[in-house]
Amino acid sequence: MAAVAGLGALRTTCVAASTAALVAAIAACSAERVPANTIVQPPATGTITCHGLDARPTVQSLFNVVTDGRSIDLDAFFVAASQFVRWVDPDDGQIVAGPGSRGPITLETLQTRLNHLADRVNIRLVSFRNLGYDRDDGGYAFTFTVLVRPDPDAVVGTGQGRGVMDCSTGRIKELAIDRW
Repeated sequence: MAAVAGLGALRTTCVAASTAALVAAIAACSAERVPANTIVQPPATGTITCHGLDARPTVQSLFNVVTDGRSIDLDAFFVAASQFVRWVDPDDGQIVAGPGSRGPITLETLQTRLNHLADRVNIRLVSFRNLGYDRDDGGYAFTFTVLVRPDPDAVVGTGQGRGVMDCSTGRIKELAIDRW
Protein backbone atom coordinates (compact mmCIF):
# COMPACT_ATOMS: atom_id res chain seq x y z
CA MET A 1 0.00 0.00 0.00
CA ALA A 2 2.87 2.33 0.78
CA ALA A 3 4.18 1.82 -2.77
CA VAL A 4 0.77 2.74 -4.24
CA ALA A 5 0.56 5.82 -2.02
CA GLY A 6 4.06 6.82 -3.17
CA LEU A 7 3.00 6.35 -6.80
CA GLY A 8 0.00 8.65 -6.20
CA ALA A 9 2.26 11.34 -4.76
CA LEU A 10 4.61 10.97 -7.74
CA ARG A 11 1.67 11.28 -10.15
CA THR A 12 0.46 14.43 -8.33
CA THR A 13 3.98 15.91 -8.46
CA CYS A 14 4.25 15.17 -12.25
CA VAL A 15 0.87 16.72 -12.98
CA ALA A 16 1.73 19.78 -10.90
CA ALA A 17 5.11 20.11 -12.65
CA SER A 18 3.52 19.70 -16.11
CA THR A 19 0.85 22.25 -15.29
CA ALA A 20 3.45 24.71 -14.00
CA ALA A 21 5.55 24.25 -17.15
CA LEU A 22 2.50 24.84 -19.38
CA VAL A 23 1.50 27.96 -17.45
CA ALA A 24 5.06 29.29 -17.69
CA ALA A 25 5.13 28.63 -21.46
CA ILE A 26 1.80 30.40 -21.99
CA ALA A 27 2.90 33.32 -19.86
CA ALA A 28 6.14 33.61 -21.83
CA CYS A 29 4.23 33.59 -25.14
CA SER A 30 1.61 36.07 -24.05
CA ALA A 31 4.28 38.36 -22.67
CA GLU A 32 5.66 38.74 -26.20
CA ARG A 33 4.58 42.06 -27.65
CA VAL A 34 3.83 42.52 -31.35
CA PRO A 35 4.47 46.02 -32.68
CA ALA A 36 1.21 47.69 -33.72
CA ASN A 37 2.41 48.28 -37.27
CA THR A 38 2.76 44.52 -37.92
CA ILE A 39 -0.81 43.65 -36.97
CA VAL A 40 -2.84 43.13 -40.13
CA GLN A 41 -6.50 44.02 -39.87
CA PRO A 42 -9.00 42.45 -42.28
CA PRO A 43 -10.56 44.90 -44.73
CA ALA A 44 -13.76 46.57 -43.54
CA THR A 45 -15.70 45.05 -46.43
CA GLY A 46 -14.85 41.60 -47.64
CA THR A 47 -13.92 41.03 -51.25
CA ILE A 48 -16.44 38.85 -52.98
CA THR A 49 -14.92 36.37 -55.35
CA CYS A 50 -17.13 35.02 -58.07
CA HIS A 51 -17.04 33.80 -61.60
CA GLY A 52 -19.47 34.06 -64.51
CA LEU A 53 -20.08 30.33 -64.20
CA ASP A 54 -21.54 30.94 -60.73
CA ALA A 55 -24.66 32.27 -62.50
CA ARG A 56 -25.38 28.94 -64.20
CA PRO A 57 -27.67 27.50 -61.46
CA THR A 58 -29.67 30.74 -61.30
CA VAL A 59 -30.09 30.98 -65.08
CA GLN A 60 -30.92 27.28 -65.35
CA SER A 61 -33.54 27.60 -62.59
CA LEU A 62 -35.07 30.65 -64.30
CA PHE A 63 -35.35 28.78 -67.59
CA ASN A 64 -36.88 25.77 -65.80
CA VAL A 65 -39.55 27.97 -64.21
CA VAL A 66 -40.35 29.58 -67.59
CA THR A 67 -40.55 26.15 -69.26
CA ASP A 68 -42.82 24.82 -66.51
CA GLY A 69 -45.16 27.79 -67.05
CA ARG A 70 -44.93 28.86 -63.42
CA SER A 71 -45.03 32.42 -62.13
CA ILE A 72 -41.54 33.86 -61.82
CA ASP A 73 -40.43 35.21 -58.43
CA LEU A 74 -38.18 38.05 -59.55
CA ASP A 75 -36.48 38.31 -56.15
CA ALA A 76 -35.18 34.77 -56.57
CA PHE A 77 -33.49 35.50 -59.91
CA PHE A 78 -32.91 39.22 -60.46
CA VAL A 79 -31.25 42.11 -58.62
CA ALA A 80 -33.30 45.04 -57.32
CA ALA A 81 -34.70 47.45 -59.91
CA SER A 82 -32.03 50.04 -59.08
CA GLN A 83 -29.31 47.57 -60.13
CA PHE A 84 -31.10 45.91 -63.04
CA VAL A 85 -29.58 46.64 -66.45
CA ARG A 86 -31.54 44.84 -69.17
CA TRP A 87 -33.58 41.91 -70.45
CA VAL A 88 -33.68 41.15 -74.17
CA ASP A 89 -35.36 38.32 -76.02
CA PRO A 90 -35.96 37.78 -79.76
CA ASP A 91 -39.73 38.34 -79.57
CA ASP A 92 -39.30 42.10 -79.26
CA GLY A 93 -38.93 41.76 -75.53
CA GLN A 94 -36.49 44.50 -74.63
CA ILE A 95 -36.50 45.98 -71.16
CA VAL A 96 -33.62 48.35 -70.52
CA ALA A 97 -32.57 50.40 -67.51
CA GLY A 98 -29.89 53.04 -67.12
CA PRO A 99 -28.42 55.35 -69.80
CA GLY A 100 -30.35 55.22 -73.05
CA SER A 101 -33.49 53.87 -71.41
CA ARG A 102 -36.89 55.50 -71.53
CA GLY A 103 -36.96 56.44 -67.88
CA PRO A 104 -36.83 54.51 -64.64
CA ILE A 105 -37.62 50.84 -64.93
CA THR A 106 -39.84 48.85 -62.68
CA LEU A 107 -39.46 45.14 -62.34
CA GLU A 108 -43.21 44.89 -62.95
CA THR A 109 -42.41 45.34 -66.64
CA LEU A 110 -39.99 42.44 -66.46
CA GLN A 111 -42.53 40.37 -64.50
CA THR A 112 -45.15 40.94 -67.22
CA ARG A 113 -42.69 39.94 -69.92
CA LEU A 114 -41.56 36.77 -68.15
CA ASN A 115 -45.17 35.76 -67.42
CA HIS A 116 -45.90 36.15 -71.14
CA LEU A 117 -42.95 33.89 -72.01
CA ALA A 118 -43.87 31.34 -69.34
CA ASP A 119 -47.21 30.80 -71.06
CA ARG A 120 -45.58 29.62 -74.27
CA VAL A 121 -41.76 29.22 -74.34
CA ASN A 122 -39.79 26.05 -73.56
CA ILE A 123 -36.12 26.75 -72.99
CA ARG A 124 -33.35 24.43 -71.81
CA LEU A 125 -29.78 25.43 -70.99
CA VAL A 126 -27.21 23.46 -73.01
CA SER A 127 -23.88 25.19 -72.39
CA PHE A 128 -22.49 28.00 -70.29
CA ARG A 129 -19.21 29.93 -70.53
CA ASN A 130 -17.50 32.52 -68.33
CA LEU A 131 -16.51 35.84 -69.94
CA GLY A 132 -14.90 37.49 -66.91
CA TYR A 133 -15.64 40.76 -65.17
CA ASP A 134 -17.78 43.31 -67.06
CA ARG A 135 -16.74 46.78 -65.90
CA ASP A 136 -19.62 48.51 -67.69
CA ASP A 137 -22.31 46.54 -65.89
CA GLY A 138 -20.38 45.80 -62.69
CA GLY A 139 -20.64 42.03 -62.54
CA TYR A 140 -19.36 38.80 -64.01
CA ALA A 141 -20.38 38.10 -67.58
CA PHE A 142 -21.30 34.81 -69.20
CA THR A 143 -22.62 33.40 -72.47
CA PHE A 144 -24.88 30.44 -72.98
CA THR A 145 -26.49 28.21 -75.57
CA VAL A 146 -30.06 26.96 -75.24
CA LEU A 147 -32.50 24.68 -76.96
CA VAL A 148 -35.73 26.63 -77.40
CA ARG A 149 -39.25 26.10 -78.62
CA PRO A 150 -40.40 29.74 -78.82
CA ASP A 151 -44.07 28.76 -78.97
CA PRO A 152 -46.03 25.50 -78.79
CA ASP A 153 -46.30 25.24 -82.60
CA ALA A 154 -42.63 25.94 -83.35
CA VAL A 155 -39.80 23.52 -83.99
CA VAL A 156 -37.10 23.27 -81.32
CA GLY A 157 -34.05 25.33 -82.31
CA THR A 158 -30.77 26.51 -80.90
CA GLY A 159 -30.49 29.89 -79.25
CA GLN A 160 -27.68 31.92 -77.78
CA GLY A 161 -27.40 34.60 -75.18
CA ARG A 162 -25.31 36.46 -72.68
CA GLY A 163 -25.72 37.95 -69.26
CA VAL A 164 -24.16 39.55 -66.21
CA MET A 165 -24.42 38.35 -62.61
CA ASP A 166 -24.13 40.55 -59.53
CA CYS A 167 -21.55 38.83 -57.32
CA SER A 168 -22.79 40.20 -54.00
CA THR A 169 -26.30 38.76 -54.48
CA GLY A 170 -25.75 35.96 -56.99
CA ARG A 171 -28.64 37.36 -59.02
CA ILE A 172 -28.97 38.38 -62.65
CA LYS A 173 -28.31 42.02 -63.62
CA GLU A 174 -28.62 41.51 -67.34
CA LEU A 175 -29.86 38.70 -69.58
CA ALA A 176 -30.09 38.82 -73.36
CA ILE A 177 -31.29 35.94 -75.48
CA ASP A 178 -30.09 36.91 -78.93
CA ARG A 179 -31.99 34.34 -80.95
CA TRP A 180 -34.22 31.34 -80.78
